[in-house]
Amino acid sequence: METSLIFTMPSGSVEIKPLDDQKLFDLARELGIRSQDFIIVLEELLINCQEHGDGIASMQYAVADDLFIFRLSDRGSGIHRSIPRNPRLSDTLGKASSSILRLALEEGITGTGQIGRGMGLSLLSQFVRRSSTEAIIASDHGCVTQQGDRFSECILQKDVLGTVVLLKVARSDVGA
Repeated sequence: METSLIFTMPSGSVEIKPLDDQKLFDLARELGIRSQDFIIVLEELLINCQEHGDGIASMQYAVADDLFIFRLSDRGSGIHRSIPRNPRLSDTLGKASSSILRLALEEGITGTGQIGRGMGLSLLSQFVRRSSTEAIIASDHGCVTQQGDRFSECILQKDVLGTVVLLKVARSDVGA
């Protein structure tokens, strides 16, 4: 699967860079997003980008028919490198990037090793299970797609150079 095809945004998409909490909350209000669960998911993804990325999170969004499409990215070392740094997860060192990404969607899995962390991707996964949202997460050469309770993993031809999360969310799933 080609990286550029997975993460191609529709024409007319808008980029927000640098992204911070206030810009995120303003955008949610502007788009009419009322789902607190989804706003928390976006905020957790932003925190992940800031903590594990290069400190600068970027987001693109588009409105297409009855969908919101969000693409959050950073230029950090990637999930596949941070998870094995956690002493409790050192056995993941050398595993396929897509397998580590799939693991990162579970509650409490964190590259920091700090108690109480590791909620961002887990909250995303829980939201996807309860909605018609499609989430695609990529880091290094690995990619995981989740729709409902279904997951698929793939290997990408090119390194995504950081971490990228693409969300396709029905407007009705976020109260818009």
